[in-house]
Amino acid sequence: MRLHEELLAREPGYRVDDLKEKLGGVRVQVTGVSGGLSTEVRALVAAAEAQSAVTCEF
Repeated sequence: MRLHEELLAREPGYRVDDLKEKLGGVRVQVTGVSGGLSTEVRALVAAAEAQSAVTCEF
């Protein structure tokens, strides 16, 4: 939920293209309204994926 709030603040109208579990963590693929993503948004997604690797249990 935190990622969603942070993405909305930086990229309103973003779209989740794919969300899946992979190797014990979550992988998220998003697209911005213009089709691209800022470096800041990519960093937020990468941080959320890294955090999932230490908090998810599969």
